[in-house]
Amino acid sequence: MSAIAEQRVEWAAALMRRGPWLTLLFTACALALGSSREFEFDRALVWQGQWWRVLTGHFVHYGRAHAVGDIVAFFGWGLVIEAISRKLFAATVCVSSFVVGLCVLVLCPYVSRYAGLSAVDVALATVLLGVLWYSPWVRALPNSRALVSIFALGHLAKTAYEFATGAAVLAPDLGPDVRLLPAAHLFGAASGLMVFALHRLRPRADSSRPFTKEKARHPGGPASARARRP
Repeated sequence: MSAIAEQRVEWAAALMRRGPWLTLLFTACALALGSSREFEFDRALVWQGQWWRVLTGHFVHYGRAHAVGDIVAFFGWGLVIEAISRKLFAATVCVSSFVVGLCVLVLCPYVSRYAGLSAVDVALATVLLGVLWYSPWVRALPNSRALVSIFALGHLAKTAYEFATGAAVLAPDLGPDVRLLPAAHLFGAASGLMVFALHRLRPRADSSRPFTKEKARHPGGPASARARRP
C-alpha cells in the first residue's frame, strides 16, 4: 500500500474514532420517527407489554414546534459531550431515557401519553456542567468556574421557571393539546447526576488530561498504546 493510501486509511480511522456518529445517529432517529404514534410513550400500551415505548417515546415529538427546540439542543449537547467521551454520551442518553421513562410511568400516573427529548437534554446539560466544573483543563482558564457557575444557575433558573409556570422557556408554544411535564426535567437532571457520579468514580490513567489519554510508555521501551477516547 502506498504512503498516500496509508495516510487516507489513517484519516478515515481517525474520523471514525472522533466523528460524532452517535449524536448523528440519535438525531436521525428523532427526525425519522417524527410524530409516530407507534413509538410514543403510551401508558396503556406500555402496561400491555409494549415496553420499548419507555425508551423510544423520547425520540417522538408532537409537531414542529415541539421538535425543533428539543432536537437542536440534543444535537448541540451531543456534539460537545461525544467529543469529550463517546461512552459518556452513550451512557447519558441510554440511562436518562430509561430512568425518565420509568419515572413517568411509575410516578406520574396522570400522564397517559408522553414524548420529547427535553428531559434527555436536561440530563446531557447536567453531565456537561459536571465535566466542565471538575476539568483541570477548564479550571486553568481565567474565570472559567465563574462562567460554569453562571451556566449552572441559568440551567437551574430555567427548570424552576418551568416548574412554576408549566411553560417551556425555549418552546413556549408546543402546539395544541401539548403540555410541558416539568417533573420529567427533574428526572432528567437526577439521571444526569447519577451518570456523572458514576463517571467520576471510574479510574483514570491521567487526571491532568480529562479529555484524552496519554500514550503509555513502559520503562526501557517505546510508546506501546495509542491514545484512545476516555
